[in-house]
Amino acid sequence: MSAEALFLAEDPRSNMHCLVRLIPVERLRGPFSPPKADDVNQLLMAHDPEALLQAAIALGPMHLSGAHDGDLEGRCFKPSELQGGDGPKLRTPDTEQLLKECYFDPYSTPENSGGIAYRQTGRLARAAATRAATAYSFDNARDYSFADSQYRFLVEPLHDWVFARNLLSIVLRIGGLLRAKPEDKNILESAGFTYAKPKTRSQLLGMEGACYVIPIGFNPFYRKGNIIKNDAGFDANVIWPLYGSLVESRKKGLAGGAADDHLATCPDVKFLTAVVAGQAKGTFAPRESHDLINTWWYLALREGENQIDTANMLLRALDRALFEPELCYTGEPGREIAPARRPGNLLEAMWLLARDHPNRYLLTCENCGRTVLSGNQGGERRFCSGSCRAAWNKEHRGELGR
Repeated sequence: MSAEALFLAEDPRSNMHCLVRLIPVERLRGPFSPPKADDVNQLLMAHDPEALLQAAIALGPMHLSGAHDGDLEGRCFKPSELQGGDGPKLRTPDTEQLLKECYFDPYSTPENSGGIAYRQTGRLARAAATRAATAYSFDNARDYSFADSQYRFLVEPLHDWVFARNLLSIVLRIGGLLRAKPEDKNILESAGFTYAKPKTRSQLLGMEGACYVIPIGFNPFYRKGNIIKNDAGFDANVIWPLYGSLVESRKKGLAGGAADDHLATCPDVKFLTAVVAGQAKGTFAPRESHDLINTWWYLALREGENQIDTANMLLRALDRALFEPELCYTGEPGREIAPARRPGNLLEAMWLLARDHPNRYLLTCENCGRTVLSGNQGGERRFCSGSCRAAWNKEHRGELGR
């Protein structure tokens, strides 16, 4: 039996995909171990569903009950409950919906519409989604009901993983670009943000002024089911618990305008729907008639004095949200005073690594432009992976021979 087997399914409670992770009971009650930089990089470089699942296997659960805010109600089941009929009736993965949920990658290339429309790039394609749906389907899981005393199934919304990857990617990319070009005064635009002003009353309510915006994931109101019902029944604790733990919402109804949500530590870091395009005309129209840019969720930063100040506002706000040390007396020689609080979820653990690891710096790959964590030994690295190094060398073969 695999210690932490991972499966993919569609959760009928959210009509979105979830990861189903089989873990030992003692692991469920433990703290988060510091993640490895290579595993974090694997997530940052995961730009298709298959690679995302592989990164999730390497990193382990997003939430644990032993964490300080670990509330797994409705997400933790005995094997006999999930496979025997008492839990939610998980469905077979849907390749097309899986592609939509994993579509946006912060490193996608802008196409048009003022730099806000993106196209799929790299391995983010139907073939990868099909492979993931086939290889990891919960339908193929063996019956683990005999192991109720030893194991639990954790149901983790896939949206949490996409959100964690995109949020980290966006913030680290800003840092990587600043490291490479500290004089860049248009750092947010270089990092893929678009300057936007509210055009409608609903946008004004959400944005409260001009913002720098970037898509950060699939808009869950465009999941399966009636869009209006999806709006009225939106429950972040079910659909997007990681998002729910970081964001304060000023209103529940989001259809027909921007979602007036903001990072709990800063009202100027917002999460909105359809920022630039405006809500698609006719909310009751079939979702197929809505433009792609209406089906994304956006990170929006209220405009500061300049782009550097605005970028630093995001960094400080996110740090306050993910890093909250509480000192205590340990009674241990050499570390009598030490932080008492441990990471409450995997995103906090990854942020702690990126924030404080003394032997890491931000590496921006010369080939794909991704920013990852890199060791500072052996000189400056130029590429995030061997494949990117080979691709760059092939493209610049003529230059190298001069």
